[in-house]
Amino acid sequence: MNNALSQLPRMTVWGVPILANGISADQFANMLKTTVKENTASSPVVVFTPNPEQLVLAKEHPQFSQNLAAADICIPDGSGLVWLMNKTAKTPIQRIAGVDVVAQLLKLLPTERFALIGGRGYGQKFAETAALLSLGNATVHWNAGYADVAHPTPAEEEKLTFWLKQEKPTVVFVAFGAPFQEAWALTHKEQLGTLGVKVVMVVGGSFDVLTGKMSRAPDWMRSAGLEWLFRLFQEPWRFGRQLKGAKFFLIAQRSATSS
Repeated sequence: MNNALSQLPRMTVWGVPILANGISADQFANMLKTTVKENTASSPVVVFTPNPEQLVLAKEHPQFSQNLAAADICIPDGSGLVWLMNKTAKTPIQRIAGVDVVAQLLKLLPTERFALIGGRGYGQKFAETAALLSLGNATVHWNAGYADVAHPTPAEEEKLTFWLKQEKPTVVFVAFGAPFQEAWALTHKEQLGTLGVKVVMVVGGSFDVLTGKMSRAPDWMRSAGLEWLFRLFQEPWRFGRQLKGAKFFLIAQRSATSS
Protein backbone atom coordinates (compact mmCIF):
# COMPACT_ATOMS: atom_id res chain seq x y z
CA MET A 1 0.00 0.00 0.00
CA ASN A 2 1.04 3.58 -0.66
CA ASN A 3 3.12 4.79 2.32
CA ALA A 4 0.94 7.85 2.97
CA LEU A 5 -2.19 5.68 3.14
CA SER A 6 -0.57 3.08 5.37
CA GLN A 7 0.43 5.74 7.91
CA LEU A 8 -3.01 7.31 8.26
CA PRO A 9 -4.32 6.95 11.84
CA ARG A 10 -7.25 4.63 12.53
CA MET A 11 -9.83 4.40 15.28
CA THR A 12 -11.28 0.98 16.06
CA VAL A 13 -15.07 1.10 16.22
CA TRP A 14 -16.73 -2.15 17.26
CA GLY A 15 -13.73 -4.12 16.00
CA VAL A 16 -13.36 -2.26 12.70
CA PRO A 17 -10.34 0.07 12.17
CA ILE A 18 -11.63 3.27 10.50
CA LEU A 19 -9.73 6.24 9.10
CA ALA A 20 -9.52 8.89 11.81
CA ASN A 21 -7.35 11.82 10.78
CA GLY A 22 -10.03 14.28 9.68
CA ILE A 23 -9.24 14.54 5.96
CA SER A 24 -11.95 15.35 3.42
CA ALA A 25 -13.30 13.20 0.60
CA ASP A 26 -11.33 15.27 -1.93
CA GLN A 27 -8.10 14.82 0.03
CA PHE A 28 -8.67 11.08 0.29
CA ALA A 29 -9.38 10.87 -3.45
CA ASN A 30 -6.09 12.62 -4.13
CA MET A 31 -4.32 10.03 -2.01
CA LEU A 32 -5.98 7.26 -4.01
CA LYS A 33 -4.85 8.98 -7.19
CA THR A 34 -1.27 8.76 -5.94
CA THR A 35 -1.85 5.11 -5.08
CA VAL A 36 -3.05 4.36 -8.61
CA LYS A 37 0.01 6.05 -10.07
CA GLU A 38 2.59 4.63 -7.65
CA ASN A 39 1.29 1.29 -6.38
CA THR A 40 3.84 -1.32 -7.38
CA ALA A 41 2.53 -4.02 -5.05
CA SER A 42 1.24 -7.33 -6.41
CA SER A 43 -2.25 -6.66 -5.03
CA PRO A 44 -4.58 -3.66 -5.08
CA VAL A 45 -5.42 -1.39 -2.17
CA VAL A 46 -8.86 -2.40 -0.89
CA VAL A 47 -11.13 0.44 0.27
CA PHE A 48 -14.35 -0.18 2.23
CA THR A 49 -16.99 2.39 3.20
CA PRO A 50 -18.67 1.36 6.48
CA ASN A 51 -21.65 3.27 7.82
CA PRO A 52 -23.82 2.74 10.94
CA GLU A 53 -26.06 0.20 9.20
CA GLN A 54 -23.05 -1.88 8.21
CA LEU A 55 -21.47 -1.75 11.66
CA VAL A 56 -24.68 -3.13 13.17
CA LEU A 57 -24.67 -5.83 10.50
CA ALA A 58 -21.07 -6.59 11.45
CA LYS A 59 -22.06 -6.97 15.11
CA GLU A 60 -24.67 -9.51 14.07
CA HIS A 61 -22.45 -11.38 11.60
CA PRO A 62 -18.84 -12.02 12.70
CA GLN A 63 -17.68 -12.92 9.20
CA PHE A 64 -18.73 -9.53 7.89
CA SER A 65 -16.94 -7.88 10.81
CA GLN A 66 -13.78 -9.80 9.90
CA ASN A 67 -14.16 -8.75 6.27
CA LEU A 68 -14.47 -5.07 7.17
CA ALA A 69 -11.39 -5.32 9.36
CA ALA A 70 -9.46 -6.96 6.51
CA ALA A 71 -9.68 -3.90 4.24
CA ASP A 72 -6.54 -1.88 3.67
CA ILE A 73 -8.53 1.17 4.65
CA CYS A 74 -12.08 1.88 5.80
CA ILE A 75 -13.43 5.40 5.42
CA PRO A 76 -16.15 6.82 7.71
CA ASP A 77 -19.14 6.93 5.35
CA GLY A 78 -22.07 7.86 7.53
CA SER A 79 -22.90 10.82 9.76
CA GLY A 80 -23.83 8.58 12.69
CA LEU A 81 -20.46 6.88 12.57
CA VAL A 82 -18.66 10.22 12.45
CA TRP A 83 -20.75 11.39 15.42
CA LEU A 84 -19.65 8.37 17.45
CA MET A 85 -16.00 8.68 16.47
CA ASN A 86 -15.90 12.39 17.32
CA LYS A 87 -16.92 11.61 20.89
CA THR A 88 -13.37 10.39 21.57
CA ALA A 89 -11.33 11.59 18.56
CA LYS A 90 -8.40 13.91 19.22
CA THR A 91 -8.74 15.42 15.75
CA PRO A 92 -12.22 16.30 14.42
CA ILE A 93 -13.29 13.67 11.90
CA GLN A 94 -15.19 14.48 8.71
CA ARG A 95 -17.57 12.20 6.90
CA ILE A 96 -15.96 10.79 3.75
CA ALA A 97 -18.86 9.80 1.52
CA GLY A 98 -17.97 7.08 -0.93
CA VAL A 99 -19.92 8.78 -3.72
CA ASP A 100 -17.82 11.93 -3.28
CA VAL A 101 -14.58 9.96 -3.41
CA VAL A 102 -15.69 8.20 -6.60
CA ALA A 103 -16.76 11.43 -8.29
CA GLN A 104 -13.48 13.15 -7.44
CA LEU A 105 -11.38 10.15 -8.46
CA LEU A 106 -13.03 10.10 -11.89
CA LYS A 107 -12.10 13.77 -12.32
CA LEU A 108 -8.53 13.25 -11.14
CA LEU A 109 -7.85 10.23 -13.36
CA PRO A 110 -9.70 10.89 -16.65
CA THR A 111 -7.41 8.66 -18.70
CA GLU A 112 -7.35 5.63 -16.39
CA ARG A 113 -9.42 2.54 -17.09
CA PHE A 114 -12.27 2.12 -14.60
CA ALA A 115 -14.49 -0.92 -14.16
CA LEU A 116 -17.79 -1.04 -12.29
CA ILE A 117 -18.99 -4.50 -11.29
CA GLY A 118 -22.50 -4.95 -9.96
CA GLY A 119 -25.62 -2.83 -9.92
CA ARG A 120 -28.51 -2.94 -12.36
CA GLY A 121 -29.78 -0.82 -15.23
CA TYR A 122 -26.62 1.06 -16.11
CA GLY A 123 -26.35 1.90 -19.80
CA GLN A 124 -29.05 -0.42 -21.10
CA LYS A 125 -28.62 0.98 -24.60
CA PHE A 126 -25.24 -0.79 -24.67
CA ALA A 127 -24.62 -4.52 -24.39
CA GLU A 128 -26.47 -6.02 -21.43
CA THR A 129 -23.41 -6.94 -19.40
CA ALA A 130 -20.78 -4.57 -20.78
CA ALA A 131 -21.94 -0.99 -21.08
CA LEU A 132 -20.01 2.27 -21.07
CA LEU A 133 -20.81 5.02 -18.62
CA SER A 134 -19.40 8.41 -19.53
CA LEU A 135 -18.91 10.48 -16.39
CA GLY A 136 -17.14 13.74 -17.15
CA ASN A 137 -14.03 12.87 -19.12
CA ALA A 138 -13.74 9.44 -17.54
CA THR A 139 -15.21 6.29 -18.97
CA VAL A 140 -16.39 3.49 -16.73
CA HIS A 141 -16.87 0.01 -18.17
CA TRP A 142 -19.74 -1.80 -16.50
CA ASN A 143 -20.45 -5.46 -15.92
CA ALA A 144 -23.47 -6.64 -13.90
CA GLY A 145 -21.42 -9.59 -12.66
CA TYR A 146 -23.97 -12.16 -11.51
CA ALA A 147 -27.68 -12.85 -11.80
CA ASP A 148 -27.64 -13.62 -8.06
CA VAL A 149 -24.57 -12.34 -6.23
CA ALA A 150 -25.35 -14.63 -3.28
CA HIS A 151 -25.04 -17.66 -5.57
CA PRO A 152 -22.55 -16.94 -8.39
CA THR A 153 -22.07 -19.72 -10.90
CA PRO A 154 -18.70 -20.97 -12.22
CA ALA A 155 -19.75 -19.87 -15.71
CA GLU A 156 -20.41 -16.32 -14.46
CA GLU A 157 -17.04 -16.24 -12.69
CA GLU A 158 -15.26 -17.37 -15.83
CA LYS A 159 -17.11 -14.81 -17.95
CA LEU A 160 -16.30 -12.00 -15.52
CA THR A 161 -12.63 -12.95 -15.38
CA PHE A 162 -12.45 -12.93 -19.17
CA TRP A 163 -14.10 -9.50 -19.24
CA LEU A 164 -11.62 -8.07 -16.71
CA LYS A 165 -8.71 -9.42 -18.73
CA GLN A 166 -10.11 -7.70 -21.81
CA GLU A 167 -10.82 -4.36 -20.10
CA LYS A 168 -7.56 -4.18 -18.10
CA PRO A 169 -8.85 -1.69 -15.49
CA THR A 170 -6.54 -0.03 -12.99
CA VAL A 171 -9.45 0.86 -10.67
CA VAL A 172 -12.36 -1.47 -9.91
CA PHE A 173 -15.56 -0.29 -8.22
CA VAL A 174 -17.79 -2.99 -6.70
CA ALA A 175 -21.53 -2.33 -6.32
CA PHE A 176 -23.11 -5.49 -4.95
CA GLY A 177 -24.14 -3.91 -1.66
CA ALA A 178 -23.00 -5.06 1.77
CA PRO A 179 -21.96 -7.67 2.75
CA PHE A 180 -21.49 -9.14 -0.74
CA GLN A 181 -19.30 -6.40 -2.23
CA GLU A 182 -16.80 -6.59 0.63
CA ALA A 183 -16.57 -10.39 0.41
CA TRP A 184 -16.11 -10.18 -3.36
CA ALA A 185 -13.30 -7.61 -3.09
CA LEU A 186 -11.37 -9.73 -0.62
CA THR A 187 -11.81 -13.07 -2.37
CA HIS A 188 -10.82 -11.55 -5.73
CA LYS A 189 -8.03 -9.32 -4.43
CA GLU A 190 -5.20 -11.60 -5.51
CA GLN A 191 -6.72 -12.20 -8.93
CA LEU A 192 -7.25 -8.47 -9.49
CA GLY A 193 -3.62 -7.88 -8.60
CA THR A 194 -2.46 -10.24 -11.34
CA LEU A 195 -4.58 -8.23 -13.79
CA GLY A 196 -2.91 -4.94 -12.88
CA VAL A 197 -5.66 -3.45 -10.70
CA LYS A 198 -4.25 -0.83 -8.29
CA VAL A 199 -7.35 0.06 -6.26
CA VAL A 200 -10.58 -1.83 -5.59
CA MET A 201 -13.28 0.14 -3.80
CA VAL A 202 -16.78 -0.88 -2.75
CA VAL A 203 -19.32 1.76 -3.78
CA GLY A 204 -22.83 0.51 -2.98
CA GLY A 205 -25.32 2.74 -4.79
CA SER A 206 -22.89 5.56 -5.62
CA PHE A 207 -23.36 5.16 -9.35
CA ASP A 208 -27.13 5.41 -8.98
CA VAL A 209 -26.44 9.02 -7.95
CA LEU A 210 -23.64 9.68 -10.42
CA THR A 211 -25.66 8.46 -13.38
CA GLY A 212 -28.82 10.31 -12.37
CA LYS A 213 -30.88 7.23 -11.52
CA MET A 214 -31.32 8.68 -8.05
CA SER A 215 -31.22 12.26 -6.77
CA ARG A 216 -28.85 13.16 -3.99
CA ALA A 217 -29.99 14.96 -0.87
CA PRO A 218 -29.57 18.75 -0.87
CA ASP A 219 -26.57 20.16 0.94
CA TRP A 220 -28.54 21.21 4.02
CA MET A 221 -29.82 17.67 4.56
CA ARG A 222 -26.32 16.23 4.18
CA SER A 223 -24.94 18.77 6.65
CA ALA A 224 -27.70 17.86 9.10
CA GLY A 225 -26.97 14.14 8.74
CA LEU A 226 -30.33 13.48 7.06
CA GLU A 227 -29.17 12.07 3.74
CA TRP A 228 -30.50 8.68 4.83
CA LEU A 229 -34.01 10.18 5.13
CA PHE A 230 -33.89 11.67 1.65
CA ARG A 231 -32.85 8.32 0.24
CA LEU A 232 -35.61 6.57 2.15
CA PHE A 233 -38.18 8.80 0.43
CA GLN A 234 -36.85 7.60 -2.93
CA GLU A 235 -36.47 3.97 -1.88
CA PRO A 236 -39.12 3.10 0.75
CA TRP A 237 -38.02 -0.54 0.61
CA ARG A 238 -34.91 0.52 2.55
CA PHE A 239 -36.97 1.03 5.71
CA GLY A 240 -35.82 -2.28 7.17
CA ARG A 241 -32.20 -1.27 6.66
CA GLN A 242 -32.77 2.10 8.30
CA LEU A 243 -33.88 0.31 11.44
CA LYS A 244 -30.28 -0.82 11.76
CA GLY A 245 -29.31 2.84 11.80
CA ALA A 246 -31.60 3.40 14.77
CA LYS A 247 -30.16 0.29 16.42
CA PHE A 248 -26.67 1.74 15.94
CA PHE A 249 -27.54 4.77 18.07
CA LEU A 250 -29.15 2.60 20.75
CA ILE A 251 -26.04 0.44 21.01
CA ALA A 252 -23.78 3.50 21.03
CA GLN A 253 -25.79 5.17 23.79
CA ARG A 254 -25.86 2.00 25.91
CA SER A 255 -22.10 1.63 25.53
CA ALA A 256 -21.56 5.22 26.61
CA THR A 257 -23.85 4.78 29.62
CA SER A 258 -22.13 1.58 30.77
CA SER A 259 -18.59 2.90 30.30
